[in-house]
Amino acid sequence: MDTEINIKNYNVFRCDCKKSQHGGVLLYVHQNIIINNFFFFDDDECSAVICISKLSKCMISCLYRPPTASPESFSNLLNFYNNFFSMHNTTNKLQSYIFGDFNLPKFSWNSHCTLKKLSLKGTAYSLLNSFMDEHLLLQYIKANTRKNNILDLFLTNDPNFVHLVKCVDFNISDHYVVKIFTNCFKSLSTDLDNAGKPEISGLDFSTFNLNHANFDEITNELSQINWESIISNSTIEGFPEVFKQLIFSTLQKHCPSVSTFKNRKSSYWKKRRKISRKIRNYNKKLKRYNTVNNSFAIQQISTKIKNLQDGYKNSFFDEKRLAESLATSKIKTNSKYFFKYANIFRKTLSSPSLLLDKDDVLINDPKSIADKLQDHFRSVFSNPKNSLEMALKIKKPEINYPISQFSLSKNDIVMAIDKIKMDSAAPHSEIPAKVFKNCKAALSLPLQIFWKKSFTSGTVPQCYKAQQIVPIHKKGPKTDPTNYRPVSLTPHEIKI
Repeated sequence: MDTEINIKNYNVFRCDCKKSQHGGVLLYVHQNIIINNFFFFDDDECSAVICISKLSKCMISCLYRPPTASPESFSNLLNFYNNFFSMHNTTNKLQSYIFGDFNLPKFSWNSHCTLKKLSLKGTAYSLLNSFMDEHLLLQYIKANTRKNNILDLFLTNDPNFVHLVKCVDFNISDHYVVKIFTNCFKSLSTDLDNAGKPEISGLDFSTFNLNHANFDEITNELSQINWESIISNSTIEGFPEVFKQLIFSTLQKHCPSVSTFKNRKSSYWKKRRKISRKIRNYNKKLKRYNTVNNSFAIQQISTKIKNLQDGYKNSFFDEKRLAESLATSKIKTNSKYFFKYANIFRKTLSSPSLLLDKDDVLINDPKSIADKLQDHFRSVFSNPKNSLEMALKIKKPEINYPISQFSLSKNDIVMAIDKIKMDSAAPHSEIPAKVFKNCKAALSLPLQIFWKKSFTSGTVPQCYKAQQIVPIHKKGPKTDPTNYRPVSLTPHEIKI
């Protein structure tokens, strides 16, 4: 029997129903995903299997609930998961992926993929609702999987895991085949992992925490540089790189790195760490008392563990509530802080890692993804060559007042810098707007001298003409290139 269901390069985890010829679950896991432990559940009605991968930091599970299953049986199944979470996921580090045939027909799902509030206490619907709320799970299958019902569900607490869900007709069954395109597991070797991120040359200014920079010292040091000598000894194409290197080296002296402040742990994190330590100690005691069948001690320790788990979960809500109140209090005084906090929940900041072409073939190579997005962006914008041809047909106007002199003062540079917004974006290898805004007194001189030299020679550096195109996800499946819009990032020097 096992040889008939084996699939090459996949490990099989199965849980058959003991007292019935029907039911049971079968889970295939790729061999490159290392499974450290697995658990089974079967009560002659519902059944489930759970696999743990410590390297991938995830829990993969498959379950089956028959249409005739009683609420008591489904409650026992969910308690099986609750016990698993309490024993193996006390620190909330495991990402959970639960899928299977839940057999809950005529059920409505709202736009946030969570269950609608139900008043039917004790039913399978309300039990699943409470279970999802307790473990912060979301459901991502929104299309019908059998006739007009969504019977097969996919639950996870990882909002960035699912890219696309498709339900495909299956000839030998009245159920649809559900295809879920996801991010790759860390332990699974794929072409995406081998390709890696494309290397981008240049200095990385994003490593600096400019909110804690000493701009007085930076301005003072930049003012002491002999810019006239440097610009006269540099070419038009070579000066921009020298200019960035001098500013980068100055920031290294008077500006901390981002990692310095990311390593700071909040008080809520410290509180959760203490709770996790207590839960581990109580679990050890609970195992000892289980061996001697001390029911009174077991009940006391179980109550303490439950209270600690509730406190652990509530700390996340308290931390989120504090962050929300802090963001709302700064709507008027620091709107950028508020919108930065709001954007965390509004869109995904990571770049696309998976795309589908017209033939529904999965693309995960970074260069192929970039080419696919570029083809889409080109198709929706006008062709510059056509515009150039039209411009050549236009008769050149007569210039009655040619520019014989070019006047550019330091005050003009300062005024141009003032027009740039503080949060204006630039490529990661270019100087941020905050540096220009806070050091405009020192940087106005080199920019004035350089742009005068550029006007005299009649050339502009190629690096100032280049643009970095960043795809921003708008809506819909993240695997569809048409659901991205391009944002062009240019160096701030060309804006001045």
